[in-house]
Amino acid sequence: MESTRHNVLFNNEGKIARQVVFSLIVLLSGLFLGMYVIGPVFRADQESMPEEKLELNASDINDSDINVGKAEDYDSLLRSLQKRLGQEERQLHRMQKKVAELERKLKKLQLITESIGDEGPVVGKEKGIRAEVEEELDGETQLVAAGLEPQQAKSIMQFLGDIEMERLYLLDQATREGWVGTPRYRQEIMILIEREKDLRLELGDADYDLYLYGTGQPNRVVIQSVIEGSPAQEAGIQSKDIVYSYARNRLYAIRDLLTATTEGIASESVLLEVIRDGHIFDFYLPRGPLGVRLTSESHKP
Repeated sequence: MESTRHNVLFNNEGKIARQVVFSLIVLLSGLFLGMYVIGPVFRADQESMPEEKLELNASDINDSDINVGKAEDYDSLLRSLQKRLGQEERQLHRMQKKVAELERKLKKLQLITESIGDEGPVVGKEKGIRAEVEEELDGETQLVAAGLEPQQAKSIMQFLGDIEMERLYLLDQATREGWVGTPRYRQEIMILIEREKDLRLELGDADYDLYLYGTGQPNRVVIQSVIEGSPAQEAGIQSKDIVYSYARNRLYAIRDLLTATTEGIASESVLLEVIRDGHIFDFYLPRGPLGVRLTSESHKP
């Protein structure tokens, strides 16, 4: 009996123990399953929320900064481009002005080259063209247009500039010291004039002729009329004859002829060369007054 009761109790206690163990196993399994399935999802949610928030905030900040930076860069670039455009426009305007000026000069050089004959005087329309050219062209360009070499023209203009400055310095000194118009002043002026005459010796007759023509100075002495009963009339000199030389010296100015007639021995026979209808004619006259009225003209050599 006692043995039977103990077996029943043992069986009951074993059954209860097995139920408790089973329940614990189920509970632990549920907890494990919950941690395995639900835990990662929860952690993912926890971790993803700050990252999304951080990424959103960083994105907002970066976009704002970039937009501000881009706006400032665009303004700076626009101002730089506007400034550059203004510079280019001003340069283009200067270039257009220079081209137009060169075109005018070229056109006038062509006019003067085409309009003036080889031996004819610069009169009428041709003289007007030449005067207009001289207003537009500098001295060096005029000399080149007349036929001188560019380097030679440059040297001539440098020489003339030096002489002109010496005249100005001389006048300034004489004015300050009070001897303007005195023999000393006239003597100093004559020294400068003699220096100008040296230019003819340096250039030679042909280039000196081009120099006179290029600078717009008269380079021909023309017989305007002949006095009745004069040596010139007796020798056969006619009006419109161009005096080419006297005593074998080329003449370019009236003063050259007047000076030549008073040199040497009076009444000695002297060769006078004149140009008539494009040809040179020889006449012999006594040295002294010719008995002619003279004028000066500019002819293309």
